[in-house]
Amino acid sequence: MRREEKILPGGERRGSCQEAKGEEPTRRKELQSPDHPGGSVTMSRLFLLLLLHGLARGTQGLSLCGWRTQTGGANILRYRGSSGEDTVTVVDTAEALVVLSPLLPSGNITLQELAGRYVFCVHWVLALRIFNFTYGVTKSWIVPAGTQTRGHLSQEAPPSYTCNTNYMLINVTINGQAERTSCNYSFPLQYTDTGE
Repeated sequence: MRREEKILPGGERRGSCQEAKGEEPTRRKELQSPDHPGGSVTMSRLFLLLLLHGLARGTQGLSLCGWRTQTGGANILRYRGSSGEDTVTVVDTAEALVVLSPLLPSGNITLQELAGRYVFCVHWVLALRIFNFTYGVTKSWIVPAGTQTRGHLSQEAPPSYTCNTNYMLINVTINGQAERTSCNYSFPLQYTDTGE
């Protein structure tokens, strides 16, 4: 950058900065991902802001984010309608990152094949009744919730899992609050309806 000054009538000086030829403008650093260097966390930030600050009337839900070490052949995000417990469960396994909820349909999302550490988020946006999955910072999928109501769910405890130390999720936060390291997280599911 070079600074130029203009002399105005009366001797007043006014400076301005201009880019010199060949100079690159300074760019703000963004959180990067192994699969997409230079990617930004815009989508996750937007959902987290909606959840934490209630920018839309009635906007509640949850946001679980963390880091997953993906091994060879484990490039699947599997979401499943669970057996009725009133929770959302996120589990890392040798084959896939699994999300269980009574409001989810069932399906698989193929992730990047390259092994390594990836940031991920699972968002439940109550007002919009959608799940948003992000993986590797710049990959994002929206899955609409089903029509299950609270009155049709059991109050069973979510299934328990024995964690393999090779598949621990790290730096996990739920709605911005740090959680212990584990392979398995469960939390209460919030609904828009009040059906009993």
